[in-house]
Amino acid sequence: LGPKWDYAVELWMKSEESTGKPSSKSHKPQLRPSELGEWVKNARKMGWRPSKAVPGAIGQRMLRWWVESNPGWRRITRDDGTPWLSQGEDSLAEVDLRGVNGFLNVLMGLKMWSERWGQGVTESQAAWSEMLADVTWVLER
Repeated sequence: LGPKWDYAVELWMKSEESTGKPSSKSHKPQLRPSELGEWVKNARKMGWRPSKAVPGAIGQRMLRWWVESNPGWRRITRDDGTPWLSQGEDSLAEVDLRGVNGFLNVLMGLKMWSERWGQGVTESQAAWSEMLADVTWVLER
């Protein structure tokens, strides 16, 4: 998936190693994409993948889940009416979750999304890259 993906995974691994006790909290499970919920129910087996997922659909659900999982101070509406996230120096504790229910789910969702790209799905790829950049920004804090 490229060097930006590798960097995000490296940041995640370092943050997991430096954190003593993992959190039992999760990123808004009620909004989590169903594909991720199925993966969790299948004991988070790394080789398991959902049988039915449409790139744009999983992408839209991933973006919504990520935006809603972030603290309210980050949520903005773009000029085109789509929700997104601002950057700042306030607390990220609400989204900065460690352990199996934290960033592991976020990264796995991004991986599943990328595996569903098909020809002509450039919008999905651009949105994926934008979400990866924001996840990386949070992990760097």
